[in-house]
Amino acid sequence: GRGEGIAKTPQTLETKGTAEEGGGSVYRKVLPYGVGAFLDFFVTLALFPGITTSIPPAGSDPMGWMPVILITVFNVGDLSGRMLSAAFQRFVSIYAIALFTVARLGFVPLFLYLKSSQHSFGQWHFEAAVAAILLFALSNGFMATAFLIRGQGCVREGAERNIASTVLVLCLTSGLAAGSVTAGPLTQLSF
Repeated sequence: GRGEGIAKTPQTLETKGTAEEGGGSVYRKVLPYGVGAFLDFFVTLALFPGITTSIPPAGSDPMGWMPVILITVFNVGDLSGRMLSAAFQRFVSIYAIALFTVARLGFVPLFLYLKSSQHSFGQWHFEAAVAAILLFALSNGFMATAFLIRGQGCVREGAERNIASTVLVLCLTSGLAAGSVTAGPLTQLSF
């Protein structure tokens, strides 16, 4: 046939060798982004929706709108954060993104405090809750998208990209699972 005469050139062997050893190399390249995605989704699922929808309204809420408002604010903020990240994450260093992801742990005591009383921030309780949820959601969307885009971008197309995708999805779903498991006991805590 026509293709039988094609010899293996050094370039072909080099490409093949890179793909064969790529699994461990790709894993090492992608792991920092995967850890970031894990932490981002862990914090998010540990707090949302369980604790965040338990934040009481500042005043009377006979129709029970407070959780609906907070979920809506979260969804709008999360989508906005993803859109902002897709457009601007290349201008933010990965170290800053990692620092902000770790700083998101500060939302745990903040939301527990907001949940503890309808007067946590006095007359500004409602506004504080909405602002905290908005910042929480924006940071979730921004960080998650940044880690996933950069994790994909640190490897070449083809087999490496497939391995990177698998590692990132494993980290993301592990963060979701760990956050969900943590949410139960965390909702029992209060100030």
